Amino acid sequence: MIHTISESFILDLDTPMSILYRFKHKSPFLFLESISAQVKDSRFSYFACDPLYEYEWTGKQMIQTDEFGEKTPLTTGLYDTLDTLLSTYQVADDAPDYSGGIMGTMSYECITELEDIPLPDRRELDTPVAYFMIPKTVFVFDRLFHRLTIYRHVFTPADNPSYSKDLADAQRTLQTLK
Repeated sequence: MIHTISESFILDLDTPMSILYRFKHKSPFLFLESISAQVKDSRFSYFACDPLYEYEWTGKQMIQTDEFGEKTPLTTGLYDTLDTLLSTYQVADDAPDYSGGIMGTMSYECITELEDIPLPDRRELDTPVAYFMIPKTVFVFDRLFHRLTIYRHVFTPADNPSYSKDLADAQRTLQTLK
């Protein structure tokens, strides 16, 4: 279960890109921008960093990287890995509508896991076929109301003796990000 604490701020002069620039040193990170002609449909930008885990699908293998940089090849495929992650990392019932969880990107080449479609042997871009992270920190920028909400996640079960310490660490981290 993922437990979340958060803090919100009104930002009159900042934009999603200025927030990205301010925290870009927190590599690896993921920046997801919603774009639509309708303001109500494209008002949020998401910046995630401090991954608990990262998952990279090379087209042939899933590689998991933990928060210390240790890489582990997995024997499961792309969609089996996602199924496992979605069942493992559930947000708490009282969590905000969107505060984090699993974030990532998938390229068109992921279709080969579902259908037999020929693809070129070489990709033009040197990017992963699919990339996901389970972030500890998520910044959500609401462009309509000029509000930034910072979410910090605690992954320790509440009945674990170190939960209180991990929660206090998360609260300290949240204060330093302000």
